[in-house]
Amino acid sequence: MEAGRRTEIPAAAPPLLDFPVDFPTGAREGKLTEILTLSKQLRVSLSDHTLYLTGGSTRHPFVALMSHPLVMDCEKEKAKLRIRAKPSLFQHVGIYSSLAGKIQNLKDKDFGKNVLHRAHNNPPAKVDTSLRTYQQYTLEKFYTGKDCFWASAPVAGDYIRFTFLNPLKVEKYLFRSGNMEHPGDKLFNTTVEVLPADEMLRKELVDNGSKFNYPATKDGYLKIGAFENGIAEGSINQSIGKIQAIRLSVNSDSPVWAILSEVLIKTSEN
Repeated sequence: MEAGRRTEIPAAAPPLLDFPVDFPTGAREGKLTEILTLSKQLRVSLSDHTLYLTGGSTRHPFVALMSHPLVMDCEKEKAKLRIRAKPSLFQHVGIYSSLAGKIQNLKDKDFGKNVLHRAHNNPPAKVDTSLRTYQQYTLEKFYTGKDCFWASAPVAGDYIRFTFLNPLKVEKYLFRSGNMEHPGDKLFNTTVEVLPADEMLRKELVDNGSKFNYPATKDGYLKIGAFENGIAEGSINQSIGKIQAIRLSVNSDSPVWAILSEVLIKTSEN
């Protein structure tokens, strides 16, 4: 913990900060908070202004809230609420601190970097693919937001599949292929398919074809979209009900490798 003194907050007090957004990592500037909670933050900052410099005082109310006696795991709770925007939008300049005699060598390592992948809070899922993964750029790391997914050139019949641990009502989806360093490594002639969780519906699709506006596959998936210029996105007809899995199916051989740099699966619960 970095607070020099504990600020007492009544147990029944409303949340002090709904969420803070940090645009740099090392520097104290570039913080964003909701305007409705700003006055509460200022009151705590002013009450402890003798202990904190201007930068530190912007963090202290958040730390104080997470240090409340009823909060069991301070660091875990901070991680849930604190949002880090990447890459950093601000770089710290200058080396002299406002504290006499202190040198402040702060440099933000993320500043100016290309965004090679974008992370989202997607629902828990098991992932698998027929593609040959390149080095450490695995599908598991990609889905959990740790890195992009990179694989050798897809061929017809290849797939990438996301099977949800619990069936979900999926409202929207977004898949982005390629990135700033390898813009040509995209998915081409690839369809987005969903597997309804209702087994009776799946059997009906296999036996009689789709009653929706989506074509059905022989194994009970519905083709709901396709990649265009490396991106597949859209909304899903809610009459399909809950979905068990989403599959990206490659329909023809590709001359280039493939990168997935972003996946967003929006459900009624997130």
